[in-house]
Amino acid sequence: MNRILFLFTLATGLLISCASNTSDTSSSPEFNLTEGDWHMNLRIQEGVVLPVNLRVSKEGGGVISFINGTEVLEAHVEMLSADSMRISMPYFESEFLAVSSNDGTRLEGSWYNLSKGPDYFIPFTAKYGASSRFCDSGSLGLSLGIRYEVHFSPDSMNHHYPALGLFDKNSSDNSITGTFATETGDYRFLQGNLCADTIKLSCFDGSHAFLFHAIVRGDSLVDGSFYSGKHWQEPWVAIASSDFNLRDPYTLTHVVDSSAVGSTRFIMEDGKTTTLAELKKENEVVILQIMGSWCPNCLDESEYFKRLHGTYSARGLRILPLCFEASEDPETAYRAIHKLEEGLELPYPMYYGGKRSKSSAAEALPALDHIMSYPTSIFIDKKGKVRSVHTGFYGPSTGVYFDQYTSMTDGLIKELLSEN
Repeated sequence: MNRILFLFTLATGLLISCASNTSDTSSSPEFNLTEGDWHMNLRIQEGVVLPVNLRVSKEGGGVISFINGTEVLEAHVEMLSADSMRISMPYFESEFLAVSSNDGTRLEGSWYNLSKGPDYFIPFTAKYGASSRFCDSGSLGLSLGIRYEVHFSPDSMNHHYPALGLFDKNSSDNSITGTFATETGDYRFLQGNLCADTIKLSCFDGSHAFLFHAIVRGDSLVDGSFYSGKHWQEPWVAIASSDFNLRDPYTLTHVVDSSAVGSTRFIMEDGKTTTLAELKKENEVVILQIMGSWCPNCLDESEYFKRLHGTYSARGLRILPLCFEASEDPETAYRAIHKLEEGLELPYPMYYGGKRSKSSAAEALPALDHIMSYPTSIFIDKKGKVRSVHTGFYGPSTGVYFDQYTSMTDGLIKELLSEN
């Protein structure tokens, strides 16, 4: 069964089983949800609920905004009938199919992450009314540190990895924002509460659904659980630290043959291939961005690179995003790529590099020893030599780390453009 038919069947079943008013046959049903603040619960795993704050507006035929700390993602609504709708997430290939109550104050259905296939869906409920992310009651006089040394899967040889926890607790209530920075990127804009003795944080951006719990014990966070989507769960622990740092992201991926960077493979929409050497113009400075349209860290990096392009393109800077996607079919892959490209309103094209895997990316990029992370950025001078490789991306949610990276990168671009 193809994807369109599969989704149509799911939507039809949902409407038959849940719709409370199916007599309206209007060809242009009106958006019927109550405007204002809402609260959504995604049932990501058995007995595990991930909360998300929403804001509903009737503007433009219906907009539902997903709020993660300072991030607001606007999703446009397509009414399928008087009480059923499709909510298309911006940037990523994911959507909600949902039905609303007669009074427009409740919503239920499922979220489908289409980049993971038609069988990947998570049920949800949502209701009108402002509320805290997790809890309204405050902590029991506990304080929370700003900076933590974090270890995910600390007892596992195969899955352990370090992280830097960066949190900001509102002094007037129990709300918390922050993120975890890892050596492959950050977990973006997390929002939550300190509920009694437990820190609770979540994020939903249309690609990833993240949930974190841990008990506050002195200057430590213990008995932590990290849930990602439907299947992944791992333990974590943390201790407040003012001096812990991750490895330098400029030292994690190495150039084995700078001259081979020109052989980097680009797959066009018609299936034909070209290389970086054929795309790069004389005296151009190039940022080769290894990424995926499904990757939220890549979204953040693309927004930054778009600003770089606006500042330096007239002086010879070129951004070449090379995307590794869920599909091996170039036409299918480019549909996902174009959605992100159009959502970001990029003034330059994105290209397809192959199927989403680190091994596939390594095959397409013979100049490097490996690909550790999406994104990875390769900075190439006017003569075609690799001058720097940056693994991962610390986005705006990391605060000073984002500022440091953007300052260093601006400086590097200026230096490369000034060379003869």
